[in-house]
Amino acid sequence: MNINKQILNKQRKLLIIIVSAIALAVTALWAINKKASTANTKESEALKSDIPEPEPDLTGAVTNTFNSAVDGNVILDAQMQQQEAAKTLNGVQDQLKELKQSLVDMSSENAELKQQLTAMQQKMTEQPAAPAPQSGMSTGQYQPPRTEYRLNAPSVKTGQVDNATFDYTKVDQRKKKATDSFYVPTGTFSNAIVVEGADASASVRGSENLVPMQFKLTGLAHMPGNQRLDKLANCFVTAAVYGDISSERALPQLQRLSCIINGKHIDQEVKGHVAFYGKNGIKGVPVMRNGKILGLAFAAGALSGLGQSVSQVGQTVAGVGATTSISGGDVARSSIGGGVSSASNKLADYYIERSEQYHPIIPIGAGNRIEVVFIEGFKAETLEDKELAESQKESPQTTSDNTDNKSMSATGNSGLPPELLGKLGDADHLKLGDFVTPASSAN
Repeated sequence: MNINKQILNKQRKLLIIIVSAIALAVTALWAINKKASTANTKESEALKSDIPEPEPDLTGAVTNTFNSAVDGNVILDAQMQQQEAAKTLNGVQDQLKELKQSLVDMSSENAELKQQLTAMQQKMTEQPAAPAPQSGMSTGQYQPPRTEYRLNAPSVKTGQVDNATFDYTKVDQRKKKATDSFYVPTGTFSNAIVVEGADASASVRGSENLVPMQFKLTGLAHMPGNQRLDKLANCFVTAAVYGDISSERALPQLQRLSCIINGKHIDQEVKGHVAFYGKNGIKGVPVMRNGKILGLAFAAGALSGLGQSVSQVGQTVAGVGATTSISGGDVARSSIGGGVSSASNKLADYYIERSEQYHPIIPIGAGNRIEVVFIEGFKAETLEDKELAESQKESPQTTSDNTDNKSMSATGNSGLPPELLGKLGDADHLKLGDFVTPASSAN
């Protein structure tokens, strides 16, 4: 056999073995890599589920223009309002369908009743006429009974007096109208959105320098007993806020609540606070703006010290009885140093006073979602209902005063009790014979 062919066969076999080994190694590496990647994916998903979500930007919009955060909040509010409007529209459509169905049913019942009425009328027309009544009086001779009235005074019974008692103190009370008032218990909270932001003062006396804020209540209010209240939706709440530099939060305090329900107005004081992400107050980023002023005050103080040092350079101290002469250079150096020192002191004092006017603030922008908590229960009563209740209280008092005046005047004229005057009238115009008839003597 040719040796070249043998070598060629051996080379082919060796090539096949090498290629097979490489393919096997690549396959094994791919399988191991896939298994490892699957395990890593599961571990990363588990870690992601354990890691809490980062806290969002809680400062809101602190610029004069709308940014993406406010834009997103506005879009979210619009979507929620659209969903509520769609639910309301679906409910109205369902009610309309029910009304249409009831109208169809009533129309069919009305048609059946008309058919029955027509059938009854036909039966009545088909029946024979009733025979004429048998009596000794012919037709047309019927005479209606005579009715006589006597205009004479009724007979008076001997020795008797009629009387009746009238109670003027009882007056008809007006029926109470349905009111729109309701009670909000302690601890009731509602979702809200910041309408008007503020720069809360976080200085030492920040609690005395309150800044106004305004919120809009959204959705249902949560009351004790897992109850819900929808009358506070879209109401406005005003508050006064100050900042706490330690917790980096603005702390609003509720002041007044205003609503319009069925055309009636609610405007009254309330007590409560604002919660944000489960904590009291609204989270913010403190801002300090007095750093530059303090730097200028430091530079002015350093310049004052330098001027004072320049004014003292070259001064000579003479003994007792000795005389010294001051040159023009010493005078110029002393005057320049003293002037710079004095001006720098005044400038340093000015910068220190100016820096005291700068205090840290916590900016809270509009668009933040918060929870308004009422820490004291109150009765939300409309202004119109209050006026109606006051008028009802004044009305019975006026009526009783008029009644007392009438009773006093009647008693003063005749000296008789009012209940007797109610029956007999004024006693000045009465005679004994008008209500007492003497008994006739027996013959």
